[in-house]
Amino acid sequence: MFRAGFGAGWADIPADLAQAVLLLAAHYYEYRDEVSLSQGCMPFGVSSLIERYRTVRLLTGHGR
Repeated sequence: MFRAGFGAGWADIPADLAQAVLLLAAHYYEYRDEVSLSQGCMPFGVSSLIERYRTVRLLTGHGR
């Protein structure tokens, strides 16, 4: 069984991740007509909020 996420509801998400989601949604809404954003840019505020949750994997997990 594969489990992902922090919980079943919005209240289960850490406050900084919830803030990052709202900032990213606002950013994409604000620039919804912008065609030059096709490269997938992410605002610095969002990047800094989610950086500590980023997992760096060196191995694929095979052989466990």
